[in-house]
Amino acid sequence: MAWDLCGFPQDGIVFCITVILYHHCAKKCRRGGFWAGESNICTLVNETSLWRYVVVMLPMIPGIILALGVVRASSRLDEMERRILLESATFSFTLTLILLISQSLLGLVDIPQLGDASIAAIMCFFLLIGKFWGNWRYR
Repeated sequence: MAWDLCGFPQDGIVFCITVILYHHCAKKCRRGGFWAGESNICTLVNETSLWRYVVVMLPMIPGIILALGVVRASSRLDEMERRILLESATFSFTLTLILLISQSLLGLVDIPQLGDASIAAIMCFFLLIGKFWGNWRYR
Protein backbone atom coordinates (compact mmCIF):
# COMPACT_ATOMS: atom_id res chain seq x y z
CA MET A 1 0.00 0.00 0.00
CA ALA A 2 1.41 3.41 -0.97
CA TRP A 3 1.24 6.37 1.40
CA ASP A 4 1.52 10.01 0.49
CA LEU A 5 4.04 12.29 2.21
CA CYS A 6 1.28 13.78 4.36
CA GLY A 7 0.24 10.31 5.50
CA PHE A 8 -2.86 10.01 3.33
CA PRO A 9 -3.51 6.61 1.78
CA GLN A 10 -3.62 6.34 -1.98
CA ASP A 11 -5.17 2.88 -1.93
CA GLY A 12 -8.93 3.03 -2.56
CA ILE A 13 -10.04 0.63 0.18
CA VAL A 14 -7.96 2.31 2.87
CA PHE A 15 -9.20 5.70 1.65
CA CYS A 16 -12.83 4.59 2.03
CA ILE A 17 -12.16 3.26 5.52
CA THR A 18 -10.47 6.57 6.39
CA VAL A 19 -13.50 8.53 5.19
CA ILE A 20 -15.87 6.37 7.22
CA LEU A 21 -13.71 6.62 10.35
CA TYR A 22 -13.38 10.39 9.92
CA HIS A 23 -17.14 10.70 9.54
CA HIS A 24 -17.71 8.60 12.68
CA CYS A 25 -15.21 10.68 14.67
CA ALA A 26 -16.70 13.96 13.46
CA LYS A 27 -20.18 12.75 14.38
CA LYS A 28 -19.00 11.75 17.84
CA CYS A 29 -17.33 15.16 18.28
CA ARG A 30 -20.54 16.95 17.28
CA ARG A 31 -22.39 14.97 19.92
CA GLY A 32 -19.72 15.85 22.45
CA GLY A 33 -18.46 12.29 22.92
CA PHE A 34 -14.77 13.18 22.76
CA TRP A 35 -14.54 16.58 24.42
CA ALA A 36 -17.46 16.98 26.76
CA GLY A 37 -18.50 13.53 27.88
CA GLU A 38 -21.95 12.85 26.52
CA SER A 39 -23.09 16.48 26.67
CA ASN A 40 -23.37 18.86 23.73
CA ILE A 41 -20.10 20.19 22.31
CA CYS A 42 -21.44 23.74 22.48
CA THR A 43 -21.37 23.57 26.29
CA LEU A 44 -17.62 24.16 26.14
CA VAL A 45 -18.23 27.82 25.40
CA ASN A 46 -20.90 30.30 26.36
CA GLU A 47 -24.12 29.90 24.38
CA THR A 48 -24.08 33.57 23.39
CA SER A 49 -20.46 33.52 22.26
CA LEU A 50 -19.52 33.40 18.60
CA TRP A 51 -16.72 30.96 19.44
CA ARG A 52 -19.22 28.12 19.66
CA TYR A 53 -19.46 28.16 15.85
CA VAL A 54 -15.69 27.73 15.63
CA VAL A 55 -15.73 24.91 18.19
CA VAL A 56 -18.48 23.06 16.33
CA MET A 57 -16.58 23.32 13.03
CA LEU A 58 -13.28 21.98 14.44
CA PRO A 59 -13.99 18.39 13.25
CA MET A 60 -13.95 19.74 9.67
CA ILE A 61 -10.19 20.42 9.81
CA PRO A 62 -9.14 16.76 9.30
CA GLY A 63 -11.67 16.47 6.48
CA ILE A 64 -10.21 19.48 4.70
CA ILE A 65 -6.69 18.08 5.12
CA LEU A 66 -7.88 14.71 3.80
CA ALA A 67 -9.50 16.36 0.76
CA LEU A 68 -6.31 18.30 -0.01
CA GLY A 69 -4.29 15.10 0.25
CA VAL A 70 -6.63 13.30 -2.14
CA VAL A 71 -6.41 16.16 -4.66
CA ARG A 72 -2.63 16.16 -4.40
CA ALA A 73 -2.43 12.37 -4.78
CA SER A 74 -4.77 12.39 -7.78
CA SER A 75 -2.67 15.05 -9.50
CA ARG A 76 0.24 12.60 -9.52
CA LEU A 77 -1.66 9.91 -11.44
CA ASP A 78 -1.03 9.18 -15.09
CA GLU A 79 -3.73 9.74 -17.72
CA MET A 80 -5.21 6.24 -17.61
CA GLU A 81 -5.39 6.08 -13.82
CA ARG A 82 -6.91 9.56 -13.76
CA ARG A 83 -9.54 8.50 -16.31
CA ILE A 84 -10.40 5.39 -14.29
CA LEU A 85 -10.67 7.47 -11.11
CA LEU A 86 -12.87 10.06 -12.83
CA GLU A 87 -15.18 7.39 -14.25
CA SER A 88 -15.45 5.60 -10.90
CA ALA A 89 -16.16 8.89 -9.07
CA THR A 90 -18.83 9.74 -11.65
CA PHE A 91 -20.36 6.28 -11.26
CA SER A 92 -20.32 6.61 -7.47
CA PHE A 93 -21.75 10.13 -7.48
CA THR A 94 -24.56 9.21 -9.88
CA LEU A 95 -25.65 6.09 -8.01
CA THR A 96 -25.43 7.84 -4.64
CA LEU A 97 -27.54 10.72 -5.96
CA ILE A 98 -30.16 8.26 -7.21
CA LEU A 99 -30.07 6.54 -3.81
CA LEU A 100 -30.50 9.82 -1.91
CA ILE A 101 -33.37 11.01 -4.10
CA SER A 102 -35.08 7.63 -3.76
CA GLN A 103 -34.55 7.69 -0.01
CA SER A 104 -36.01 11.17 0.37
CA LEU A 105 -39.03 10.24 -1.73
CA LEU A 106 -39.58 7.06 0.27
CA GLY A 107 -39.26 9.16 3.43
CA LEU A 108 -42.52 10.84 2.43
CA VAL A 109 -44.30 7.54 3.13
CA ASP A 110 -42.47 6.98 6.45
CA ILE A 111 -39.82 4.49 5.28
CA PRO A 112 -36.85 4.61 7.72
CA GLN A 113 -33.93 6.70 6.44
CA LEU A 114 -30.31 5.60 6.18
CA GLY A 115 -27.80 7.27 8.45
CA ASP A 116 -24.94 9.48 7.31
CA ALA A 117 -22.30 6.81 7.93
CA SER A 118 -24.30 4.28 5.90
CA ILE A 119 -24.54 6.67 2.96
CA ALA A 120 -20.79 7.37 3.14
CA ALA A 121 -20.08 3.61 3.21
CA ILE A 122 -22.40 3.00 0.24
CA MET A 123 -20.73 5.81 -1.70
CA CYS A 124 -17.30 4.29 -1.01
CA PHE A 125 -18.64 0.88 -2.07
CA PHE A 126 -19.90 2.36 -5.35
CA LEU A 127 -16.50 4.02 -5.84
CA LEU A 128 -14.74 0.67 -5.40
CA ILE A 129 -17.12 -1.04 -7.82
CA GLY A 130 -16.47 1.72 -10.38
CA LYS A 131 -12.72 1.43 -9.85
CA PHE A 132 -12.75 -2.35 -10.28
CA TRP A 133 -14.94 -2.01 -13.38
CA GLY A 134 -12.63 0.67 -14.85
CA ASN A 135 -9.54 -1.45 -14.17
CA TRP A 136 -11.20 -4.45 -15.81
CA ARG A 137 -12.36 -2.37 -18.76
CA TYR A 138 -8.96 -0.81 -19.51
CA ARG A 139 -6.70 -3.78 -18.74
